[in-house]
Amino acid sequence: MLLAAGILATCLAAATLVLFTACDGGTPEAPLTSAATDRGILFSSKRDGDFEIYLINADGGDVRQLTRNVSEGENEADDGSPAWSPDGRRIAFTSTRDHDGDGFDSQELYVMAPDGSEQTRLTEDESGVSGPSWSPDGERLLFARRAVEQPATEEEALKFTLELIRPDGSETKTLFEPAALLVTGAAWTPDGKEVAFTGCEIVERQLDCEVWVANADGSDAKKVTDGTGRSASPAWSPDGGRIAFASDRDMNGECFFHDCTGWNGEVYVMNADGSDPERLTDDPGDDTSPTWSPDGTRIAFAALRNVEGGVDDPSENYEIYVIGADGSDLVQLTKNTSWDWQPDW
Repeated sequence: MLLAAGILATCLAAATLVLFTACDGGTPEAPLTSAATDRGILFSSKRDGDFEIYLINADGGDVRQLTRNVSEGENEADDGSPAWSPDGRRIAFTSTRDHDGDGFDSQELYVMAPDGSEQTRLTEDESGVSGPSWSPDGERLLFARRAVEQPATEEEALKFTLELIRPDGSETKTLFEPAALLVTGAAWTPDGKEVAFTGCEIVERQLDCEVWVANADGSDAKKVTDGTGRSASPAWSPDGGRIAFASDRDMNGECFFHDCTGWNGEVYVMNADGSDPERLTDDPGDDTSPTWSPDGTRIAFAALRNVEGGVDDPSENYEIYVIGADGSDLVQLTKNTSWDWQPDW
């Protein structure tokens, strides 16, 4: 779903944002605990009636539900975009639980303990937030916020700022407002010096989305993908040398959804400067939202596969897969009749 008609909803829903820490412009330091610790894979799933946060072992075992909301009625809510803190002691996520409706405008930012306890709301927003992701030292969260609370035009609705907030909800600060539209899917380098993000431009009345890289203060922003198709959801490798991303550039399979046209995505990796892109997946379904294993040898992603025609049956849904960083050893981790997506490893 990297495609024209579905791009806005998809990018907002699946966005993961990682960026900058110190309000004085300093560079965040690496976490004290080992970055190679495998804590399991977080994901959002609709298997209990609405979207909740779950945790699964990297081998597909021991699925645990971390959040629980009412799935019907006026208190129904969706939780999504889970993100591990660098030390593994907290999880950030978005939820619509404190607003009416499940659209982007209803999303707020929350944190909780790894067992699902201590769920705490951080933001009070009327325009919606997406993300979130942690600074390398765990002292800040970065998220995207619509720049105008009540946009009067379509272009205003697509303008976003990148914001910083402490995990206790204090010290919210605007980092920068990129020139690109619909800024989502940002990812911090492990050393905190640069950020990659998805940014879009309107070309011939269509959204053209690419992966951008900027300095941690937002300066020197440049596209590192720029060609056929759309590219999104960048994720830095643990060593900072490569970026995984999703793209429909190879036009491998038409979009399954009835309200969109275009092509489904595949998972790619490239060097940090955008050179030597390599396609890892090869399926006419939609592969999206890559996330690296802590040791950098594998990549988890969400995929909508085995669909005939349009998406009409409950069994046609996103599942979580894992693949080697070289494209080998594809394994399906989840299999049920509801969506599993937005993984974070």
